[in-house]
Amino acid sequence: MADATAESPTTILPVELMIEILARVDSNNPLQLRSVCKWWKSLVVDDQFVQKHLHKSLADITDLLSTATEHRKSFVSHQIPNQLQEEEEEDDDDDDDDEEVDEEEAAKRARMNRLAELDNLLVGVRSIKRELEIIKVDTLAMKDRMKCLESFLKIYLKSATSSSSQL
Repeated sequence: MADATAESPTTILPVELMIEILARVDSNNPLQLRSVCKWWKSLVVDDQFVQKHLHKSLADITDLLSTATEHRKSFVSHQIPNQLQEEEEEDDDDDDDDEEVDEEEAAKRARMNRLAELDNLLVGVRSIKRELEIIKVDTLAMKDRMKCLESFLKIYLKSATSSSSQL
């Protein structure tokens, strides 16, 4: 047991395998991995890890953008049918005016129509609010990923320039 704990992590796992493992860790911010130990700190700025992380980050950001775009399209397509439905309801109201109905019945229908319009409007507002919240969450997730990627690249570039100046 004492021999196993005394061994260096580099003698247990090859660097390439460790980089592959770290690249698969589900972390939006690889800079957090740097604080685990000195070995991980050096692996996180390794060119192979950076390349893998950039590839994964770009794929994740592309997926987030695609999801946000789909939600936006859904939002826009949801608004167009509602406008068409409102226009059809207005046309139906015009047809009802041609019929002869006593004033009390007409007033009752008018109140019911207004109540239905207000109810539909409330449903529409709630739907818009939900859609906007979804789009906001997608956008914030992309923004966070981009900030983490920017910080990661700054540290990598700083590390790369300091190591090249030492040569």
